[in-house]
Amino acid sequence: MRRFFVFLGENDRISSLSLIRTIMTYFAPRQGLFAIVMFISLSLQLLAFVVAQEYRINQQNQDGVKHDTILIAEEMSIPLNANDRVSLSVIAEHFIKDDSIDFVGVYNNENQLLVSVGKESESGFTAKETITHKDQMLGVVALHTKSVNRADIFRHHWIYLVMIAFLHVVVFLIYGYIARPSGNMIAKIRDDLRRQLLASDILQEETLAADHHKMFEPASDDVKQDTNKPKDVTDLDQKIPTEPADDKTSQLSALQSEKSLTQGEEHTKKEYVLVQIRFDDSNNLMTTVSHHTKSAYFALCDQLLAKSVDELLKLRVLSGVKLVGIDDYNEEGAKVVLQAENRHAKVATAGMMLARLSVILGQIVYDKHRELKRFCLPVHAMVSDIEHQEDMIAICKRHRERVLILLSDSSLNELNTYAVLDKLLKPTSVAERNCRWLKAVSETTAERLQQVCNLVLLTE
Repeated sequence: MRRFFVFLGENDRISSLSLIRTIMTYFAPRQGLFAIVMFISLSLQLLAFVVAQEYRINQQNQDGVKHDTILIAEEMSIPLNANDRVSLSVIAEHFIKDDSIDFVGVYNNENQLLVSVGKESESGFTAKETITHKDQMLGVVALHTKSVNRADIFRHHWIYLVMIAFLHVVVFLIYGYIARPSGNMIAKIRDDLRRQLLASDILQEETLAADHHKMFEPASDDVKQDTNKPKDVTDLDQKIPTEPADDKTSQLSALQSEKSLTQGEEHTKKEYVLVQIRFDDSNNLMTTVSHHTKSAYFALCDQLLAKSVDELLKLRVLSGVKLVGIDDYNEEGAKVVLQAENRHAKVATAGMMLARLSVILGQIVYDKHRELKRFCLPVHAMVSDIEHQEDMIAICKRHRERVLILLSDSSLNELNTYAVLDKLLKPTSVAERNCRWLKAVSETTAERLQQVCNLVLLTE
């Protein structure tokens, strides 16, 4: 290794070490279990190879010793007929030099051992052949094979065994490199884990404030000045002329203009969510009441909506979400625009929770007014980005679900931690196919909404 690095420049050496550290930063999923599997595979393959070689050598020895017994019986016929034990010993010594034979024994017709060369082992194979001379049976010669030595198998085939072990190591290293998590996967796991910790109140946003500041640090003095603005002032002020303060729809209109002008640039940095609250007035009851009644009812709804947004954005789980603007209630309903100040802010979750809270409060007000025999209407809530607000209105007219959501896939993945979403039945457009309705919320989210609801009602 040292000789190898001599031929490398200093930069090449540093880059090589950096590459190795990068590769080994994260392990592949269940890499330890895969190592155990590879070890078991190597062991079984070695065992199968040894057993196969042992069986092959035994078969070869058996075939060879059967042939040798025939030859030695022919050679020993004359010396045995003359009872020449010296010649018998010489012939036996010649055959025992074979590596596969460890014992040669010559017996007479009474099964008495006349000549024995070597030592018979407990294992192995014994072959016997009758010694005859002129059709006269003189005795029997027995040859016993050696037991197979497994150490010899390893010694004779060590190159093959080393190559098998090296191949398993290479497969393990390739798996560790290919199957290790990628950068995108690590980021997704980190974000999912962070959302779960925040949802369980285990992790607080304040602990990551310093990291967020570094991550979203402005690149110019103009942007630094922008960050010092109050929370109720958006970045749109620099590009869009300021409307009069008494115009309640100024912020929403400016936001829509901003989205159409800077969709490709600014939208990558900030994420907006539009929450629309509409009255369920299928019987056109709105046209039957006086202007005074409608004004009083709208004022009550405005109070509840403003207080709901204020209390909801105080939750730690929604840290980083800012209110952009509110359109007060009219005969069509109300609109609220929320903005994510950083990439960790759960603006989609905030929109879903606000929509759910508006429906809950709307139902409470509806039930109470019905008891008092006052004018009131149930409400629907819709969550979407600003570009699809008209699509959401059309979808709301066809479907009766209380909370409808039309957001990107990433936002829907965020919502899956806090709620259960379901597809609409029989969609007739792309927007309806991508739209979801809020089936239920998690237990933690339900508790938070109940706390906010109590705060809003107690304040009133």
